[in-house]
Amino acid sequence: MLPDIQRKKVAVLYLVLDADENGFIERFDFERIAKKMAAAHDISQFSDRYRSLRESLLAIYDDIKANLDLNDNYRVELQELMAYVEVLIATPSICEARIFPLARDLFHMLDLNANGKISFGEWKPFADVCRISTDDMQPVFDLLDVRGNGYITQRDFQLLMLDFFLSEDPSKPGNYTFGRF
Repeated sequence: MLPDIQRKKVAVLYLVLDADENGFIERFDFERIAKKMAAAHDISQFSDRYRSLRESLLAIYDDIKANLDLNDNYRVELQELMAYVEVLIATPSICEARIFPLARDLFHMLDLNANGKISFGEWKPFADVCRISTDDMQPVFDLLDVRGNGYITQRDFQLLMLDFFLSEDPSKPGNYTFGRF
């Protein structure tokens, strides 16, 4: 069973991934997230950036579906996502193999000017997709800006994502990658 902090973080992630808010995570939700991110940054759905992000998101859905959709209903329920995160925690190499490509593709989607950094302005549409409140956006970004220099690097973003999934330390900034819990 997941520690309490992990359960809280997974519950926040579940709400983010349930893009149509119907109480289940379905393949359509992952496609919708990719579309929302592309639209927020005015990126064509025919671009390599969009295609890479969509493929990474769908790979995670397919992995969850194949391994954890216990009732085979093509819907991922909260308990199934929690079980998936338990697998990631138990095998950090699997976590890295799943999370690093997603973090890379998401980073490239957010890094509009391709300078290797995500500014607050570039990160804000991601915060919108994650349903982070307007009042929390700057404070959450400031937590994720681990160097305090006004931006997040690709490596920082990968490590934040890993901390989100693997860390039980409540002081880790990565815990807030998808918003407050």
